[in-house]
Amino acid sequence: MSAAAEAWPRLLEELRLRAGSLGRSIPQALFEAGRRAPLEWRSAFSAAEREWLLTTDFVRTTTLLKDRLADPTVDAVCETLVVAHEIGGSDLDSKLADLIEERVLDLQGRKDAASRQAGVRFARRFVLLVPLGMAVAGLTIGTGRAAYESTGGQIAVAAGLLAVVACWAWSGRLMRLPEEPRVFR
Repeated sequence: MSAAAEAWPRLLEELRLRAGSLGRSIPQALFEAGRRAPLEWRSAFSAAEREWLLTTDFVRTTTLLKDRLADPTVDAVCETLVVAHEIGGSDLDSKLADLIEERVLDLQGRKDAASRQAGVRFARRFVLLVPLGMAVAGLTIGTGRAAYESTGGQIAVAAGLLAVVACWAWSGRLMRLPEEPRVFR
């Protein structure tokens, strides 16, 4: 799990605090929270703030932020902020609290899934040793070496190696955690 992904709940909580309790405008709260974002995000927040200062078009500003960060959480946060900015309302605090809770649950779920896969990853690496051990045993016991010298033996070894590589790649693909889809592009 990247440090940037783990920063979302903290950043959303700061945005919630600034927009709610401190009474900042939504754009001001967003840019103040963005100044404390992870380093790799700060340039996107700075560009969005420059856009806001030049145009005061919040939709255009959030679109720039969404394009620069290209993250599903940014999409959801920006759409929530745009709606709250355009129509107002007092439920921004609860919407941001819901987003925070959803982010925390998603991060925890991904951490749990990654920890559950630790044993499977070990087994996947261990499985590479089994064919190698069997090949070494075949070479050292009896007339096993002669089997590898024949054309049929070499074809069987090549087929076995190909099967191991294919299964290795397939299992790696199965174990990959899915990326969260972007909804509001």
